Amino acid sequence: MVETVSRDGVRIHYTVAGDGEGLCFVHGFGGAAVDWQRIVVSLQGRYSSLAVDWRGHGESGEVEARTVFSVARFVDDVLAAVDAAGIERFHLVGHSIGGGVAQEIAVRYPERLLSLVLADTTDWFGDHDEPGGTPPFLPPETLELAACREMEMPAEVRDAAWRALIDWPGVRDRLGSIGCLTLVVHGERDASRILEGSDRLLCAIPNARRVVIPGAGHSPHLEQPERFVEVLGAHLDEA
Repeated sequence: MVETVSRDGVRIHYTVAGDGEGLCFVHGFGGAAVDWQRIVVSLQGRYSSLAVDWRGHGESGEVEARTVFSVARFVDDVLAAVDAAGIERFHLVGHSIGGGVAQEIAVRYPERLLSLVLADTTDWFGDHDEPGGTPPFLPPETLELAACREMEMPAEVRDAAWRALIDWPGVRDRLGSIGCLTLVVHGERDASRILEGSDRLLCAIPNARRVVIPGAGHSPHLEQPERFVEVLGAHLDEA
């Protein structure tokens, strides 16, 4: 089911599928709700899965020049979609900067979460405009998809969304307040900054564990969806 909800003049697009406990997916920079489709289909017999396009991305791409981009706005976009869908408590999965959004939700609204999954993300992105570190691996088809999506985004939207990522102060001093069961998962071949950030998340979040997906890069849910479903399903069963 495809739905929209209005947030400060922006129509936020989201999809809902299946029945059961709430399960919310948040994509990263340049991503879209459709990135989670294979994962949602695999789990829809057990969960009510919601995937949202945050402002400037996917089907929520039509925005005005005055639209404000920030991680705080992305948090509000996600919660507006969850509330519109009538989901009170939910498992939350965030990829890349979507993992930053997920961390903010976990810190600000702990009563809403059943569990947390932080996929190929870190506790701070402020160093991502600086040289250094190893780049993430992406297979050619995933790299081509990411490049095409960035090309389709208006330059001012792309730049504003990237700046929101860089300007996010992170949650390093607040991670200890995350009390729900947390899975830190990432591809073995992701960027060194993401791997280092995953180490920090694992050390700082009290009830966290890690799974590394061999051979995968920055987007294991696209590169190895079957394995990602297996890892996610085990976490959800434990939660």
